[in-house]
Amino acid sequence: RRLAIIGAGEEAEGHLVAMRAVRKLDKVVVWSRNRDKTEAFARKHGIAAAPNMAAALEDADIICTTTSATAPFLSAAMIPEGAHLNAVGGSMPYLRELQPDCVPALGFFTDYRPSLEAQAGEVIEARAEGLVAADWQATEIGEVIAGTQPGRIGDGQRTVYRSLGVAVQDLAAADFIAGRAVERKCGVEVAWQ
Repeated sequence: RRLAIIGAGEEAEGHLVAMRAVRKLDKVVVWSRNRDKTEAFARKHGIAAAPNMAAALEDADIICTTTSATAPFLSAAMIPEGAHLNAVGGSMPYLRELQPDCVPALGFFTDYRPSLEAQAGEVIEARAEGLVAADWQATEIGEVIAGTQPGRIGDGQRTVYRSLGVAVQDLAAADFIAGRAVERKCGVEVAWQ
């Protein structure tokens, strides 16, 4: 599997670590608008620095966009067949990585539908431009996990997980991890005062 990371900051680093933990990756490439940051990130993590975004995306199986872009830079046509995109950039309508044509073209998954509707600029714009019907809905990842909605429906389908962040999910994950740490008698206890 080939991972492309767009962006070379803190979020990019977290996503690289996460992707390496859950996927066997044959190749990882990074690209950002800042060439020096891209090369430093690549050196730090032992990965390739792409000369441009098109080269980073070429043949990617997984793409992580981790930028603070205010102008959408990724169109549906740029995403390879069968690729999955984790779009984690901005969580305000004016912070946008995806062009609105991604909304109808990709299998769209999210953490929490109301946040997507209110905060994802590409969804707001796709509706305003009539690219999707007024009743179009993304699938919540919880629906896939519960088995009430399908995930990927074919090897060639292009999918996106549009993460906006939900505090209660973060708290649930932290509680789960803390519980496991207590069970396994590992970690460090911190006094909160």
